[in-house]
Amino acid sequence: MTDEEGPRPRHQWIKDRDEERLFAGWDGARKFGRLLNPSNNPSKWDWNLVCLDGVRDFGRLAGWHGSEDTARLAAKACEDAYDAAMAGTLFGMTPEDVEAILEHERFMKARREGRQ
Repeated sequence: MTDEEGPRPRHQWIKDRDEERLFAGWDGARKFGRLLNPSNNPSKWDWNLVCLDGVRDFGRLAGWHGSEDTARLAAKACEDAYDAAMAGTLFGMTPEDVEAILEHERFMKARREGRQ
């Protein structure tokens, strides 16, 4: 992550080896978010959740992406949204959505391990 001032990230953020302006957020083995400093607007950092696989009606959710002035603020916003999503409190989420996310993760893990 960058050396700028701001809240320290609660999770691990890893810079993409091929793209200097892209970071992935990890909670253990779960990739949950991404930060991007777009070349067309380098004064902003875009963030979004990437852990919502399994949610069928994605359009009814709000607060899963945004833009902030610094990488640290974007990381905090993404981490806060991730925590809300996993608690089922992200705007528009249901307990079934959380179970769908976890079920998708179980399916993908079994597939990687050759059990599917």
